[in-house]
Amino acid sequence: MTADQLQFAVRGLVIVVAILVVLCFVLAAVYLVIAQRIAARMNAAVREMESILADAAPSRFASYLPGIPPLEIRLAPTAEFESILNPRELSAAQIVQSRLEQLSFRFIGDYVSSYEGEQIRCLLSDDNALLATLRRPAEEEVYLEFCIDLGEDGAAGVANPPSGTIAPTDTTRGRHFSVGLVANPGIVNEMWLAAKDLLDSHKYCEITPESVASFFERSHASEVAYRLESGGVTSQEIEAAFSAHGKVASREDIQVIQQRWQRAIDRHILAETGGRVAARRVLVVHDSSTPEHLLHQLRRMLDISLEEWPEFEEEYGDQLVAMLRLFSPREAMARFRPYLPAELRFEMLTSVDVPIAADLYTLRR
Repeated sequence: MTADQLQFAVRGLVIVVAILVVLCFVLAAVYLVIAQRIAARMNAAVREMESILADAAPSRFASYLPGIPPLEIRLAPTAEFESILNPRELSAAQIVQSRLEQLSFRFIGDYVSSYEGEQIRCLLSDDNALLATLRRPAEEEVYLEFCIDLGEDGAAGVANPPSGTIAPTDTTRGRHFSVGLVANPGIVNEMWLAAKDLLDSHKYCEITPESVASFFERSHASEVAYRLESGGVTSQEIEAAFSAHGKVASREDIQVIQQRWQRAIDRHILAETGGRVAARRVLVVHDSSTPEHLLHQLRRMLDISLEEWPEFEEEYGDQLVAMLRLFSPREAMARFRPYLPAELRFEMLTSVDVPIAADLYTLRR
């Protein structure tokens, strides 16, 4: 091989190597772009799955706590009460109704609730002071409840619902019996005496056959309003509900259930905006928002990936939690916002007063 041929061969080899190097850079750039897109899609999918899982009601909680109720319910007459009872429930219901009639209660009608199709049989005392109800939720056994209308002070009652172990609130007063009606229909006597004691210690309003539906609807709205104001259910209430079923509520159980309530409250608030805002990129802050929920919703709104979140939480999250210890959630979030970098500094979208006072923020892109 001559010197010219050797030089030509070397040049050719250099050109080939150069082309290969360029191709490697091009392939690497393409790979990075594709990888970033795949990672973005995966993060979006993970966030969506987190949202779905957080919104889903774990089936093992279904028999421990009632579901998240709507703001309002409606009662309508029905003729199907007895047909949905199994033989043991029907027998217990007949025994209880017979005893109530001996105690001067009269049958005034059967109703179905718009909330989960609960069936309610109503009997009213001869003085219109006590409303006795046989209630049959969709997924539980029939139970007994005595109701008292306290007017502007709310309601009072004595009941033995299988999962209704949540304590009375500021708008309700009463007593819970843990003995089931099907297992012991004779409990009606003790419950009636407890209801009479409750009646004697309160100033009450008469309930008429015509006002039964409105009484239930008003009582439900009052209870839900209290839950919205208080942020849902407390850890003590959850623990009591689990304990009534022979279970121990773990920290995870409590967090999941309280998170469900927080999300439900956010949805109720967003619903009152009449669709003017999109829930996906809105942070809802009310004075019963929990730090855990606010941080979770903040990450969703800012669209921060799971990989980047620990760094953000260390730099800014701890600061927000510290502010929440000193100020109400609404004031803490307003004070926290200026500390964020410009690209993450969300803006006030609007404020609402119904169903509770809340601030709505969004990140403008």
